[in-house]
Amino acid sequence: MQDQWATGGERTLTALEAFDAMRCFLDAYWERGGKQSADLAILLGSLNRNRAGREPPLDIAQWHDWLTAIDAQPRT
Repeated sequence: MQDQWATGGERTLTALEAFDAMRCFLDAYWERGGKQSADLAILLGSLNRNRAGREPPLDIAQWHDWLTAIDAQPRT
C-alpha cells in the first residue's frame, strides 16, 4: 500500500526531467523564502541550463552529482 503522503500518483521521469523538476522545486522554495538564502541562490545559479534547455547545467559537476544521487536510490 502506498504511503498516504504520496498522493501525486505514479510518474516516471527521465534523469533530465527529474533534474529540471528538482531545480524548479528549489527555485520555488527560494522564492517563498523571500530570496534570502545566498547559498541557495548560488546553487540555483550552478544548476541553470541554457534557455533552450538543451545543455547540461553550467556547473557540469552538478549533473554528475545528480546522476550519482539517482544511482544511489534503491530500485523498487
